Amino acid sequence: MSHGGRVPTTKRLLEFPDHPHQRGLATVSQLSAAGFSRSAIRHALTRRWQQPVPGVVAPHRGSQSAAREHRVGP
Repeated sequence: MSHGGRVPTTKRLLEFPDHPHQRGLATVSQLSAAGFSRSAIRHALTRRWQQPVPGVVAPHRGSQSAAREHRVGP
């Protein structure tokens, strides 16, 4: 896991969730369930994360091929 998947909150660093068969991607709902606030998600999307398709987040700014080729879900 790269350090780009961590987002600081007021009390701790949260880890980007690692779900099997999702190629390192997570849904916004999964991020919320992992403790990320909407504000923290929005902030990370402006800095280090990307949203390759609506509702799906990648913890990096690299290639988006995984999101285009694979379905992710809860």
